[in-house]
Amino acid sequence: MSGGGRDDTAGSPLAERRGIFGWVLLTVVASTIVVVSVPDRAVAAALAALLLGGALSLVFVAGGASTRVRRLGLAAWGLISLLSVAAVVADSDRAPVVPIALSFLMVITAIGVIARRLGRLPAIDRTTVFVALSVYLLIGQAFAYLLSLVGLLTGWSVFVGQPDPSLQDTVYFAYVTLTTVGYGDLVPGSQITRALAIGEALLGQLYLVSVVALVIGNLGRQRPSVAERTGEPGREGSRAGPFQ
Repeated sequence: MSGGGRDDTAGSPLAERRGIFGWVLLTVVASTIVVVSVPDRAVAAALAALLLGGALSLVFVAGGASTRVRRLGLAAWGLISLLSVAAVVADSDRAPVVPIALSFLMVITAIGVIARRLGRLPAIDRTTVFVALSVYLLIGQAFAYLLSLVGLLTGWSVFVGQPDPSLQDTVYFAYVTLTTVGYGDLVPGSQITRALAIGEALLGQLYLVSVVALVIGNLGRQRPSVAERTGEPGREGSRAGPFQ
């Protein structure tokens, strides 16, 4: 497949960047670990925003974004860093709002870019697994940051008996809900929290039984090229060999 340097064939510049998705997955995992390990909510949110900004920059590179888009991404990452640090220095009750809101926006953007890239991968192998798992973890983070924003901006009770839940609490609750473990130690305290919990649980299970199951079930297989799908001659270029 050709067009503007967005070739997916083995040996092309874009094919060589597929290995970056492994670093994307590691960065997403690191941001989750930071959030649940750092006790100060503002500091944890700022560090998570920095890591997620780095993950998003890697996603743009691995996805074959244009030089202009990548430069804009790096500039946005720098701005996010400044805003996150400024929020921590402000040291107010609303300090975590900025980095948490930025993290939520970055997670949503990353999910969209990665999902688009997942649909364009010509072969199903370990890189595809990295991509699928990254999206799954990012879904949990998206709901965690959304729950935090609901509590910080509306004043509604996110959990029963916890008028001001920490970021660690919302991340913990989000992943427990995503995996449908349901420990029950944190209970939704409002209708919006219940609605988000239902939506996340359904989305998480549907993602596992559809996307992840398809990826694992077809591991090692080549996807049909454009020519094979459409019957058009002379477009065999999308037949790629195994990833790195």
